[in-house]
Amino acid sequence: MVDRHGTEAVLREVRRMTDPDAFGWHHLRSGAAADHQVGPLTWEQLLGLRSSGALGPADLVWHPALPQWIPAAQVQGLFPAADTQGPAQGPVRTALTMILNPGQAVRSALEDVPWPFCLGVSGLAFTLFFLQTMLDMHRVGTAGTGRVIGLTFLGLGVGTIGIGLVAALAWALARPLGCTRSLEWTIRAFCLAYTSTLVFAVVGLIFNLAAGWNTAIAFGITGALWAFHPLLGILKEMTGQKLAASLVLATVCGCLVLSVWAALSL
Repeated sequence: MVDRHGTEAVLREVRRMTDPDAFGWHHLRSGAAADHQVGPLTWEQLLGLRSSGALGPADLVWHPALPQWIPAAQVQGLFPAADTQGPAQGPVRTALTMILNPGQAVRSALEDVPWPFCLGVSGLAFTLFFLQTMLDMHRVGTAGTGRVIGLTFLGLGVGTIGIGLVAALAWALARPLGCTRSLEWTIRAFCLAYTSTLVFAVVGLIFNLAAGWNTAIAFGITGALWAFHPLLGILKEMTGQKLAASLVLATVCGCLVLSVWAALSL
C-alpha cells in the first residue's frame, strides 16, 4: 500500500525545489572536473542556463534535498519531455547531428560515443581526402604509385593523431577562457566535427574513380572547410558561448589542419 503522507511530503519537496526563487542548485558539466561546478543557483537561473544551451540533459545537477548528483534530464520540469524521452542517440546519429545541428550535438552525451567510432570518422575522412589528392596528382603525372599509397596512410595519421593534437591545443587555449570540458570530451568532439569531411570525401572519391574528375579541391577542401561550423559550436560550448574567442580558435584550428594537408601532399 502506498504511503499517502510520504508521497505528499515528496511532492511538497519537489515543488519547493522547483519554485522560481528556490535556492541551492548546483551545476556540473558532463565530463568536467568536480571543482568546476557552478552554484548555488536559483531554479530560475538553472532554467536560464538550459534555455541558453549552457545546461544540457547529460550535465549533472545537485540540490541539498537530493542524495547525490543526478543528470539534469532526470529533474522534473527542467527539460521538456520531447528532449528527454525516447532512445538515446546512437553514434551515427550523433555524428550526423554534428553536421546539421552542432549545438545540439555538443550538448548530448558525447562521452557515450565509442572512442573507435570517433577516431574512425576523422581518420577515414582524412585518409580519403589524402587519397583523392594523390589520385589527382597521379592522374597528371606528379605522383607515383608509391607516393599515392604512402600519403594515403599518412592521411590516416593526420585524421587521428593530428586531429587529437589540434584538439589538445584548442583545449589548452580555451582553459584560461573558463573551459570546463575535459580533454577527452574535446578530442571526441573534434573528431566528430569532421563528419562533413568524411561525407564530402566519399562522394568526391566516387566521382574521382567513376568519372575521372580531380576532386581534392572541389570535394576534399570543401568538406574540411564545412567542419568549421561544428568546430565553432564546439568551441562556443567550451568557452561559455564566447563568440569572438571561439571564432579565432576555430579559424586557427581549421588553418592548422589545412596547412598540414598542404605541406604534406602538395
